[in-house]
Amino acid sequence: MPVVLLLSVVLACGTVLIGISGLRILQRNLEKQKLIEDFYRIRETIHEISNGGERVVQIRSSGKIILRDRLIEAWLDEEIVRSSMLPVTASSITLVYGDYLLSVDDNSRLEVKEWKH
Repeated sequence: MPVVLLLSVVLACGTVLIGISGLRILQRNLEKQKLIEDFYRIRETIHEISNGGERVVQIRSSGKIILRDRLIEAWLDEEIVRSSMLPVTASSITLVYGDYLLSVDDNSRLEVKEWKH
């Protein structure tokens, strides 16, 4: 009887560990999906204002968007999730969770005018 009880406990613990691992994978995939949505929304906004203007953008994921030169990259932890070229140039700008007012000047340079977390 104790052997059966021990095997039952081991099986139950293994099931719990598999479930926890599955939840972690699911959570990471959801964060990656939110970051990809942020990436495409910001890229589209930059294209829309590339001839001048300004617009508020929002980052809602736990990753970060890095803008530098003519490149936009979405990072989750130490992994580049997406990357694309931009029609404007930017100094090194890192966007994390929060709201940002992006603007493009007459020289096609992207700037962050203000932000809130």
